[in-house]
Amino acid sequence: MDCLIYMGLLFLIVSMAYVVFYRGWDNSLNLRRGADQIASALSVGERWREDVRSATGPPRAETTNGEQILSLPHGKDQVAYRSSPDAVCRRANDASAWIEILNRVKSSRMELEPRQKVTAWRWELELKTRQRKRRLQPVFTFKAVPPQDGPATVVDAR
Repeated sequence: MDCLIYMGLLFLIVSMAYVVFYRGWDNSLNLRRGADQIASALSVGERWREDVRSATGPPRAETTNGEQILSLPHGKDQVAYRSSPDAVCRRANDASAWIEILNRVKSSRMELEPRQKVTAWRWELELKTRQRKRRLQPVFTFKAVPPQDGPATVVDAR
C-alpha cells in the first residue's frame, strides 16, 4: 500500500513538472519570436530613415484604398514603401516588384511633420502580438529629415 501511495505522489510531481516545463518552453518561444520581430522592425525602421535621408528630391505620400505609399526619389529611380493592413513592403525602383519587409503589422502610418525650419517625416508602427495578455506593446516611432529641395507632397485619395 505504501508503494502505491509513493507511486501516486511521484506521478503527481512528474505531471506538475511536465506542465511547468512546457509552460516555460512556450513562454520562451513567445519571447524569442517577439524579440525577433522587434529586431526586424528596428532594422526596417533604420533602412527607412536612411532612404528618407538620402532622397534626391522631396518625398511624395499618397493614400488609396487603405494603403499608404511613400515614394522617395533616388536619382532616376523611386524607392517606395507601401503600408497595407498586415504588412509593410518596399520597392527599390519602378521596375522591381514589391518585397514584404515586415509582416504582422497592426498599424503603420507615415506622416509629414512640419517644424519651424525643416520638414520631417514620422513613421508610426505598431506590431501585432501573438499573446492574448500583452506585457509589452510593440509600438515604434521613426523620424527622418529629407534633403530640403522643395515641398513634400501628400495626396489623400480615399
